[in-house]
Amino acid sequence: MSRGGSIRGIVVLLVEFFCVTFGAYTLAYHFTANFADEVNAQIGGFWAVATAIFVMHWSRRETYLRGAARVLGVLVGAAVGGAFLMFAPFSGLILAVSAAVSVLICQIAFNGRYARLAALASTMVMVASRIDNYVDPLQNVMLRMVEAAIGALAAVVVAYITHQISRQLGARGL
Repeated sequence: MSRGGSIRGIVVLLVEFFCVTFGAYTLAYHFTANFADEVNAQIGGFWAVATAIFVMHWSRRETYLRGAARVLGVLVGAAVGGAFLMFAPFSGLILAVSAAVSVLICQIAFNGRYARLAALASTMVMVASRIDNYVDPLQNVMLRMVEAAIGALAAVVVAYITHQISRQLGARGL
């Protein structure tokens, strides 16, 4: 991700990362804390930040596209991971099969798009459930999907706001 070597570009980039990290973590943490324990709330904050950072791009349009892709990939992967957890105990083998099935679904349904994101989401859902059994698999799936949406939305909002500010500063010759 690059904004050029100018001081202004670097400052904009740093502000974007600060805002998206703080916003995504805070919103997702507090959202998840309403439904789960402290460990899951922190996992939720992390998941939203990981999503936001993945989605951010120097191009506003690319940020929007990445946001949509991330949400679709998480939807597939979280659903597959949650389904596997409902019918099979966690193990490395089940984790690998879940990731592979997530990739297969994306290959068939989306011509391969979102496959890596789905595999990552499937893994995240399964490992998060293994770390703390407080949240049942279905609730875990729902939480991870909402947290990913929070992260993607945070990145899109920050991209939109910084674009508007940059346009205004450019119009003023700053």
